[in-house]
Formats: sequence, C-alpha cells, structure tokens
Amino acid sequence: MIANPFSKNGTGSLWRCVLVTVGLLLVPAARAQQGAPDADTREVLAYRFTLDKVRRLDRAIENLSRLVASDAALRNAIAESERKRQAAEEQAEEEETKKSISDTVREIERIHPKIAVTLQAAGTSTRELIVAAFAWLQAGFALEMKKSGMLKEIPPDVSKENVAFLEANAKEMQALAERWKKLSAELRLDRDESR
Repeated sequence: MIANPFSKNGTGSLWRCVLVTVGLLLVPAARAQQGAPDADTREVLAYRFTLDKVRRLDRAIENLSRLVASDAALRNAIAESERKRQAAEEQAEEEETKKSISDTVREIERIHPKIAVTLQAAGTSTRELIVAAFAWLQAGFALEMKKSGMLKEIPPDVSKENVAFLEANAKEMQALAERWKKLSAELRLDRDESR
C-alpha cells in the first residue's frame, strides 16, 4: 500500500501540519470550472515528481518542522490560523473557498515570512510545496482506488506519470511517510503556548 500523506492514522500528521502551515486547506483541490480546468488544476496536473524533487521536499519538511519546533510564536500563529480557518469553514460549510494557489502563497508569505525562507533554503518554495501536496494527494488517491478495483483507469485530471512514480517508488515513499510521522510526533502543534 502506498503511504497516503493525508491519512488520519497518524502517518499524515506532519503533512496536515505542513498543509495547515502553508494554508493549503484554503485552496480548493483540483477544481474544474464548466469543463475547462482552471490554472491551479492545470498546474497540479502538470507537476511531475522525481526522486530529486521528493528529496528536496523532504528536506523542506524537515527544515519547516525544525522552524516550527523552535519558534513558539510561529506555532501559536499557525494554531491561530487553523482556528480561524476552522471557524470560517463552519460558518460557510457549503461554500467553496475561492482562493487560488497564488493567493494562498501570498497570504502565507505575508503572515509567516519565515516559512518561505525556510523552504527556499531546502531548494523549494511555498508554491511548490502546495502544488506537490495536491499532486501527491491526487496521485495517491487514484493509485489506491485503482489498486482496490474502484477505478479501472486513471482519470484524465490526474497525472498518470505521478501515479506511476508513486507506485514505482513505494518503498521510498513509505520510508518518507514514516519519517514525517516521527517529525510530526515531535512537533505536537496542538499545544498553544500563548496561554
């Protein structure tokens, strides 16, 4: 089984931390408007995983976890951002969020500028982390659905190349997921140190 970075069994805890941190939850996943994919959907579909990219993203996640672990103010700001996001989500349960990846990147880099610097030091960017997370999410879900027999073919709005990459590199992806799980357990973002 391919490691799903978004699973609720704990493996996905660091990914959830990263997604909250970079505001990914503010961006609707791979939405298409009236049959024509929007720019964000096209960008996610065009993103291709390589071992080099995955290793850079791994370094970025490790650096990001160190930053968050060492900066109580940032942890508290992230926790507050998540509380506000959850409150807004509860108020507008049925409404689709209209923020683009670009809007989200600008917002994150404005509110938490240290995040962008940390990601750049690892050779990636806030934007790439968001796009890669979406690409992994799409490819991972499609692969698992195909393996379970729920899908006969990979849908056209999911990168077949990324699905093949995850399948071919399952062992390394699982090792990364376990590493991220450990980093996540060390972070414990659920604590608010401002009180």
